[in-house]
Amino acid sequence: MAQANAPRRRIQVVALGARTPVGLTAESAAAAVRARISRIQTHPVLLDGNGQPRKVACDALLESRLFGKGRMTALAASALGEAVRKLELKKNGVKKLTVQLALPENRPGFAETDAKAVARTLVVQAATEAGIDISIEVAGRGHAGALIAIQVAEQRPPPSSLRLWVCNEHCVCRRWRRCVALRTAVRRG
Repeated sequence: MAQANAPRRRIQVVALGARTPVGLTAESAAAAVRARISRIQTHPVLLDGNGQPRKVACDALLESRLFGKGRMTALAASALGEAVRKLELKKNGVKKLTVQLALPENRPGFAETDAKAVARTLVVQAATEAGIDISIEVAGRGHAGALIAIQVAEQRPPPSSLRLWVCNEHCVCRRWRRCVALRTAVRRG
């Protein structure tokens, strides 16, 4: 934990990426939220405790039977890819990218081995797309995972590379029952 009086480094958001049920990019998701667009529908597979089909906000382009690490990898790869493209890393002379990934806590259907598999898969996909050296570490877990990852970065010495935070967070809401939020924030070291 950081000391209360310890100086904090300034964090700047320079690019966003998102993959949500209402938008496949950060800009389209923000516009859909402002327009109050909802994609809540009956899930074709999931049932609630009474055996009734669940009402969920679904990503229209993901296979409805894709769960766990496969689903998290697809969502995170989309948001990470969007942020990386916006940064134009090679054009801006960035040679190394450090990604701090926040994932849900371990639970039935998503174990520690799954979290590591998501990170490994994202390294390969992102490095291929960006054409630079990329490292990914799982830096935060659970609902506050992205905030924990940012706090960890604030406590480290300034990086010589660009740092990227990707949060793939499942949240349970009373009103919407279950939604998936994917937040990405990027800052220069």
